Amino acid sequence: MFPVLKSISCFFLLILFFLQAKFCHPQNANPNSEIDEAKKKAVYIYAFTKYIRWDDQDKLPVFSMGVLGNEPYLVTALEEIAEKKKVGMVPNQKPLVIKTFKSIDEIKDVQMLYVNKKSGFDIDTIFLKITGTGALLITENYPYQTSMINFIQLGNFQKFEYNRKKIIAENMKIAYEVDEFAVTSYEDWRSLVTDRESKLKKE
Repeated sequence: MFPVLKSISCFFLLILFFLQAKFCHPQNANPNSEIDEAKKKAVYIYAFTKYIRWDDQDKLPVFSMGVLGNEPYLVTALEEIAEKKKVGMVPNQKPLVIKTFKSIDEIKDVQMLYVNKKSGFDIDTIFLKITGTGALLITENYPYQTSMINFIQLGNFQKFEYNRKKIIAENMKIAYEVDEFAVTSYEDWRSLVTDRESKLKKE
């Protein structure tokens, strides 16, 4: 296992603790607000840089994260992280740069790309654009196993599933320990989607 992944389990548990303490405590701001949800999501997205290794990571001048679509709160939250954090391990840490794209055609020079299904972008078209570039696609609410990493929002918590084959195909390495935290079956994911849809209907 490469060095950046040695403490993945402890790191991810710390992330979960941080999110629960910061966003789920009744004395804090409404955890369902768009701003707080964006901050929580940004922490999760950044956390994946700790246990995925890009093939050319050490040679990069900067590490670029892209956001596709209109996500102003998420972009702001990621920019706040970029001001304080870098990607990688000493002595090869890279400055974090956040980019925004209004269309698929604009996507260029990113190591990570986030898009929410509500933005209306076709995932197959996205893959046509980024395949062969070594970019990690992180999505939200797309069908099971169609993305590389795919989130679903459940109340105050994020769940995710991932497609190892798609990630490896772009010359990235991902720790098997990720399975400890990921949803790993279609049945479990379908159950989460059903629960989410039921809650949305009640709101």
